[in-house]
This record gives sequence, C-alpha cells and structure tokens, in this order.
Amino acid sequence: MTDQPHMPSTPTPPPPNAANNEYRIHPGLTASDAKRSPIYRTGNLLRIGVDQGAGPERLPATAVPGFPDVQIRHGTIRDGAGASELQTYLASIQGQYTGLSRRLPGYEVRVIGSSSATERQRVLAAVQLVNAALPESAKLSIGSPLPGFSLRDTVNSEGRYFGAGRELPNTIHVEFVPQSEFYDSDAAATSWGEYLLMSRGTFPAYTDERKAVILMAHELIHSLGIGGHVPERFDSIMEAGNRVYDNAQGSRQPASLLYPIDREAMRALYGPLLHSTDPNDLGPWSSTSEHLFVGNPHGAFGVAMRNGYAEPWAYGVAPQTDLASNRALSGSVNWSGALVGFTPAAERVAGYAGITVNLPTMAGSAAFDNLVTVRADGRTPRWGDGDLHYSIAVRGNTFRETGGDAGRLTGIFGGRSHEVAGGTLERSDLTAAFGASR
Repeated sequence: MTDQPHMPSTPTPPPPNAANNEYRIHPGLTASDAKRSPIYRTGNLLRIGVDQGAGPERLPATAVPGFPDVQIRHGTIRDGAGASELQTYLASIQGQYTGLSRRLPGYEVRVIGSSSATERQRVLAAVQLVNAALPESAKLSIGSPLPGFSLRDTVNSEGRYFGAGRELPNTIHVEFVPQSEFYDSDAAATSWGEYLLMSRGTFPAYTDERKAVILMAHELIHSLGIGGHVPERFDSIMEAGNRVYDNAQGSRQPASLLYPIDREAMRALYGPLLHSTDPNDLGPWSSTSEHLFVGNPHGAFGVAMRNGYAEPWAYGVAPQTDLASNRALSGSVNWSGALVGFTPAAERVAGYAGITVNLPTMAGSAAFDNLVTVRADGRTPRWGDGDLHYSIAVRGNTFRETGGDAGRLTGIFGGRSHEVAGGTLERSDLTAAFGASR
C-alpha cells in the first residue's frame, strides 16, 4: 500500500481511578494466541471473548428437548448500532485524512525497535481484542519482534512520516520511543497507516495497562481502515478526545474495551463493504442480537449473533491458584456441562460438554457430544456427526486444543478452586461457547 498521511495523535488520558481501571491482561499469552478469543481479567472475573454486558442473563429460560439439566436463556436484545448509526459513523470518516480503507488479508503486526516484554504483551492484547471484531480472513497475526529495525528516523519534528520505502510487506509496524524523543511531547501515540508510533512516558496512557491497551487498539483500528476520528455523539474508542478512556460514555464500556459500533465498523469494512466504496451499502443490518446464555454459581457462558457474526464468550470467578497448584485435586479431573452456539445461518446448536485433565501431565480432552440443531418447531435433528472431540493442553488456568477435529478451542478454568471450565469454540460451521462443572 502507499504511504498514508499523518493522522492526529490521540490525547493523553486523565489519571486512572478505581472506576475505570478494571481491565488486566491475562499473563502467559504468546504470539500464537493472537487469533484466539481474548483472555483477560476484570475485578475477580477471568474472562474470555467479547463482553456482552448484563442483558443476556435477564432473558427468559427456554427448554431444549434432550437437555433437562441445562437452563438455556434465549432471546433478542437491541444492543447493536443498527444500519443508520453505523452508516453515520462510517460517513463521518469519509474525507478525513485517508478516509475509509482496508488491508488485504494476511497482515501481521510486528514490534520494531527496542521494546519491553510489557509493551509486547500490550500489543498482543490489543491485537486479540481487535481480532475478535474481524472475520476470520482478516484477522491479524503477530510476527517476531525486530529490535534491530526502526522507522523512527523517518519522522520529522513536525510529525511528518516519510517511510523511505523501508517498510516490510504486509506488516503493521509498532515502535515505542521515549516521550522525550516523540515528535509531540503532549501526545501518547499516532499512526500512519502501516506504522504506529507509541510514546513511553509518565502519562496514564503508558503507565496504566487498561488505557495503554485502549490506545493501542485505537491505533490498530486506524491502521485497519478507520482513518479518522468519529464525533463524540458515538460511544466509541475511535473519538479524538479523552473520553476513549472512560469506563462509560453514554453506555458502559464492554470489559473487552471495543464498543459495539467499533466492532460493527470492522465487520462492515471487511464484510459487506469489502468490495464497495459506498458506506450505505451494508445490506440488511440489524441493531438486534440473538443471545444464548447459560449461567452457574461460578460463572456463565454464551453466544451473541448479529448480522451474520457470532461473538462467543465465557467468564468465571478467578481461581486462587493455577490448576497445577490446586492441592485439593489429584489424578484425573472431570468437568461436565453444555455447549451452545450458532451456525453461520444463525441456527441454534446445543450439546453436552465434557472436559478431562490429567493433572500430572496437564493434558487432557474436550468432548462435545449429542450435538443437535434446535429448530423453532421444537425438533432437534443431529448437527453434523453429532460430536466433536479434541485433545487439550493446560497452561496456568487456560487451555487450548492440540489435536482432534477442526476448530479453535480456547478455554479457562474458573471458581476459587477450579469448580468450572468454560471457553469458546470457533469453526467455519459453528461458533460456540461451553461451560462445565466438576
């Protein structure tokens, strides 16, 4: 792509406080986790996936034939932006700097120049959160850092970026520089398309983890195609002012940091608008989501479906120790429960979930059996072959697939003594969440 003009820097946020400083990066994530459901912590909760707020838990319970022990809440909530608001959001970008643009599939993010482990973890966390809003074909990967490569010498004192043709192909470059060497001493970060320049300093956008990840996600979304800032009338991290760091604008900020309209803008750009230059060419675009929700005393899990995109999630009370250090458990441990999800055609799917871990090896299995499609007329024909099986490996209080059927399985253990296991399963034919108790 050609070089893009400089975009205004994001302002330095106000000092953190207890009301807006909940989000924490889950330790132990690696670059291989970039495309997986994001794992993070807020307060005493360990979370995975996109936060849907408190609405789904208030939906009516529905009986599903064949699952008498599982209370599934199901219904619709008007929690999306809707076509009119999204069109206005996108139109507000047109004419600003580079306007709307899109990256080709296959881009990776690489930290260049000197960087700390903390800085690289923040980049990874932001990539995970942004990837959760992107279709599979557009998700970003994380490349290895390049400490010996820098583009900072191509930025002059007025903040004009030249690049000099040294950029790596299909790469979004992220570089951290001392605040004293940043071209604008009052700014925390800026971006020029494929180059994101982040300032180290004493301001909260660097010292506070939550604000730093919001800022990084803001700049990544600029790089992915939202080339300007949206007006304050929108609840969005893509504004130009300090409100992007607030715990609530007009509405509460999701624990996963991106507001619904931010996520929908990414999906529109890399979905309906991918081959169009018309910001009104969204096709059918609803503000209503269909939700599946299952709760238990130690957490909850579910999936939201809106405009053809499904967002799986789960959370549980954060354990007191890693699973391997739980002395109350030994040998092989089993958790049993349920899976709920949607097909790409928005058909509901339900089934049983079983998680088994051999504590001496921290390896085990995830089995999803008796999978059925739940029809509106009450029929429950078998979904696919009726089951999905995976081998898993445990890392701390998380786990992931290491073999078995196709799909990206990402899980967490919750409850003070690991009473529950939950997570997300993402496949081309099914997006689901699951939860199980021991």
